[in-house]
Amino acid sequence: MGVEFFQTLEKAILDRWRAREFDHFALPEVAAETMRELPPSEHVRPVDLLRWVQTSNQLPPQFDPQGTFGQPPITVSSPGRIIIQALFWVDGTTSIHQHSFSGAFHVMSGSSIHAEYGFQAHDRVNAHLQLGDVTFKAAELLTKGDVRPILPGQRFIHALFHLDRPSVSIVVRSAADPEQGPQYTYQKPYVAYDPFARDMELTRRLQVLKLLNTTNDPDYRIFLDELLTKDTFATAFHTLHHCFDSGAQPDTFAELLAGAERRHGARASLIRPIFDEINRQVYIIKRRKLVVRPDHRFLLALLLNLPGRAEILQMVARRYPDLDPAETIARWVSEIAEIVGTDEFSPNPLGMVLQSPAVSVLRHILTENAPVAGGPAPSAAGGDSAALSFEAASRSLANCRLLERLFVNA
Repeated sequence: MGVEFFQTLEKAILDRWRAREFDHFALPEVAAETMRELPPSEHVRPVDLLRWVQTSNQLPPQFDPQGTFGQPPITVSSPGRIIIQALFWVDGTTSIHQHSFSGAFHVMSGSSIHAEYGFQAHDRVNAHLQLGDVTFKAAELLTKGDVRPILPGQRFIHALFHLDRPSVSIVVRSAADPEQGPQYTYQKPYVAYDPFARDMELTRRLQVLKLLNTTNDPDYRIFLDELLTKDTFATAFHTLHHCFDSGAQPDTFAELLAGAERRHGARASLIRPIFDEINRQVYIIKRRKLVVRPDHRFLLALLLNLPGRAEILQMVARRYPDLDPAETIARWVSEIAEIVGTDEFSPNPLGMVLQSPAVSVLRHILTENAPVAGGPAPSAAGGDSAALSFEAASRSLANCRLLERLFVNA
């Protein structure tokens, strides 16, 4: 049918939603039910959308014209009561987030790991920043044709790691839900913040900081320390984000964190593990530039999103029921170690040379749920007397940042 299919889909959703008095709480069910009956993946190809964008005499008004969520996001219906978008993803990974709107999404092409989270707030800093516990709830593999409702607010906190290049999602959503508050982004393990809040004074000060840093102005550090130690905790949090995003050296960042902790006490003590986790996530996400095989990217998605070894093994077994999950993971790690690295990812995406017994050691640890070190070492292939001991090999693997979650008993 082509792109005109979305007119049919839009009319069907609006007719059903009208019968529910255009209640925002009803839209997730209505949109999901309609897309299960009229699946876009059976009526439109991704290439049809791309050709339509390039050849149409006039596109409908484009929501999110800067492409902040999608690579790119394509609005396929004129925004009214609902917006229908096709979100293309190549190497995109969403943050953990909630929505200020209602709707549903449909996997048109590709696949992704979909993880859901909960949040229990303990400390309300202000309307745009809360501290509490971000907790993993569940994960699933989504493939072509799958549909999931989008519930507004904290009833649906989630993240997606896209496995195929590209993956395409169709999103049907309300323009906004008037009954919902901020559209929080979550950072494990302790924070929820509103990335759309506009504190113009702080925004301008951070822009000035960026200028001073870019021009190597000696006043940069003076002004930076003042924001961290003489202003509010929220200012300190966003200033540290600025420093992190600007590529502050680890030693410098540690000094800045220490200064914030001296000024803001218990609240600031929660910041360090937040940025430790951000560092771990960035480490994994960057390596996706080299890791392009879908099964390898699947492993990266699990290492990024799942809390520990047991959950990772369960997800591999679910996707590949005919394969031994421990053996499969060990093989993938061995294959990733053979990918030629770059100056940024040396010597390979693992960031380490995989010594001869390491794959056998990893298989043993995963199969036997063995501790990181100790226990009987599997025999090295070929009786290699120069091979690392089981203890040394297991410690070497556990110190690999990419594989960290395989050594967590969550």
